[in-house]
Amino acid sequence: MHNRHPIARREVLGPLTALADDSRLRLLELLAAHGECRAQELVELLGVSQPNLSRHIKQLVAAGLVGERRAGDASKRYSLRPEAVRALSDKLETLISPDNARASLARDAAAAEREIKFAALPLELRASLDEDLRVTHFSTKRSEQKLVLAYLFEKFETGRTYSEKEVNQVIHRWLAPELMEPRLRGASLRQSNLYGIDAVTLRRALVEECGLERTSDGSSYWRAAASPTP
Repeated sequence: MHNRHPIARREVLGPLTALADDSRLRLLELLAAHGECRAQELVELLGVSQPNLSRHIKQLVAAGLVGERRAGDASKRYSLRPEAVRALSDKLETLISPDNARASLARDAAAAEREIKFAALPLELRASLDEDLRVTHFSTKRSEQKLVLAYLFEKFETGRTYSEKEVNQVIHRWLAPELMEPRLRGASLRQSNLYGIDAVTLRRALVEECGLERTSDGSSYWRAAASPTP
């Protein structure tokens, strides 16, 4: 499988749904046989009303299987997109290949596990997380800030020693991508007098409030045995 990420069912479901109709399949046959056609020509060839044709064409165009363009008289012309049909066929073949199927099922299992973990979190904390359980923002409420800090603290393993760089990496791993964009870093997005969103400030907060221990020179960090109380 050449794709870095597995093909998802939703990537083929839309086009396949558009094909799951006898009239729409016949439309594709007509376009394949006659080439580019005007809407009125297709109405006559298919033997349907203009509204019905518009409904079917709209679905095929949305699925990317049919192309449309304005003719000189402002009417639309439609044509089959063979490359889109081939791409759909390739995606379907990849979707049900053994490697992709295993990767897709593993992704579904991971998503289900994330949903279970998300449901187990305090309601106030969930509002600060995305679907991948990463922090998306910091509330101005002190109680909610403590929940986020306690959440980040739990990402550190008990009994392991971390370098300063590794602490930053753990923090970054659990921050949403939009918080990691250069234009969003630093004091410009600080939403309270206490914490910004940069790793340095959060690392200091974890030390001061959550029991993340460190050596006097800051070269090593480790998690205290007891978890913080939000």
